[in-house]
Amino acid sequence: MYRSGSKGFELARLMLVVFASLLIMSLPTPAIATGGDIDSSLFSKFQANRNAAIVEVSPPEIIQELRPALSSHQPQVEILSPKTGQVVEDNAVSVKLQVEDLPLFQNSDLGLGPHLLLLVDDQPRQAIYDVQEPISIEDLKPGTHTLRALALYPWLESFKNPRAYAEVTFHVFTKTLDNQPIASQPLLTYNQPKDIYGTEPVMLDFYVSGLSASDTDTGSFSGQVRVTVNDNSFLMESWKTLYLKGLNPGKNWVRLELLDQQGDAIANAYNDTVHLIDLQPDGQDSLAQIVRGDLNVSQVRGIVDPDYTPPIVEADVSESIVEEVPELNNEAPEADGISEEAATLNLQPSNTPLNSEPEEQSTLSLEIQSSEGAGSFTEQDNMPLESETPLSQRDFEAVAE
Repeated sequence: MYRSGSKGFELARLMLVVFASLLIMSLPTPAIATGGDIDSSLFSKFQANRNAAIVEVSPPEIIQELRPALSSHQPQVEILSPKTGQVVEDNAVSVKLQVEDLPLFQNSDLGLGPHLLLLVDDQPRQAIYDVQEPISIEDLKPGTHTLRALALYPWLESFKNPRAYAEVTFHVFTKTLDNQPIASQPLLTYNQPKDIYGTEPVMLDFYVSGLSASDTDTGSFSGQVRVTVNDNSFLMESWKTLYLKGLNPGKNWVRLELLDQQGDAIANAYNDTVHLIDLQPDGQDSLAQIVRGDLNVSQVRGIVDPDYTPPIVEADVSESIVEEVPELNNEAPEADGISEEAATLNLQPSNTPLNSEPEEQSTLSLEIQSSEGAGSFTEQDNMPLESETPLSQRDFEAVAE
C-alpha cells in the first residue's frame, strides 16, 4: 500500500514536470526590438534583464555620404616616445606620435576632422589633430601605464585596419602589476559612446588589437563582444560600428566584454570595461547636428576635405529690388485749371518767352525722373506731376487753350 502511494506520487510529479516544460516552451522568446534597416544577426543570443528596446539602425545618411572620402585611407599609427618598458623619472611624460596615410586637420567652423584619440590606461585623454609637436601628459601616478593611440574619422568612428592602432607600456618611477596588457592576447579598446552625447542614434564603437595572423589577414575577428546597455545584453559576433536607439535621456551605462568563440572571457587588462554617458537628445554640437541631419552634405564636407570650399549661395535679390521701388500713384493730382488729360500729355518746351503772349499751339515737355537720379526710368502715365522747374501761370493758360 505504501509502495502504491509512492508510485502515484512519482507519476504525479512526472506529470507536473511535463506540464511545466510545455508551459515554458509555449512562452514567447524574448527578442530585441527591430527598427529600420536592422541587421538582426548582430543581436544573436539576446539576454534582456528588463523590458527596454535597444534598436540598431542604419548610420546617418550624411555620414554614409562622407565616408568614401576617407575610407580608402589605411592609417599607420606609431608612438615614438615613450618607448616600451621605459622608466620615466617624473610624473609627467612627453608623448610623440606619428601617423601616415591619414591627413590630420580640424575644420575651423565645425571643430571636427580626422584625428588620433590618445588614451592613458583605460581612459581617453585627448583628441590629437597635429602630431608635429609633442603632447605632454601630466599628473601620472607612480607605477605602470599604457598609452594607446587610435585613428578616428571626424565623426569619432575608429578605422579598423591593423595599424590604425598603437600602444606602449611604460613605467613612472617604478613598475607595478596593473595596466599591463598581455601581448599574446587580444585586447579591447573602448571608443564610443562616452561623456555627453547630443542625439540619437548613439554610436557604439571599439577596436580589437592583438588578433591572430589569420584574423589580421582577413580583417575579421573570430571572437565575440558582449554589449550591455543599462542591463540589456546582446552578443556581437562581428566587428563593426553600430548605431543604437533606445537609450534613456540622461545617464546611461555601457559595458563591453571581449569573449572567445565559446563565450568565455578573454583575460586581458581592458577586456571588461564600463563607461557612463549622458544622453542629451537636443544637443547643438556639430556632431549632434550631423547625426540628426540638421546640416546638409555641402555644409559639412569640409570635415573630410581640408581644401573644400562651401558653395556661395546667391540670394535672390529680385523680390527685394521690387520692394524697394516705391508704389506709383496712378492718379496724378490736378492743378488749378488743368485737367487730368492735360496732365498726362507729353509736353514739349515752348520757345515763347514767359512775358509774351502764347502762340495758339504751345507745347511743353516735362521729363519725369524717379528719385533714384541717374539710371532711373521715365513714366508718362503713372507718375505724379513734379518737375524741378515749376510751370508759370502763363504756361498753364497756354495748356488750357
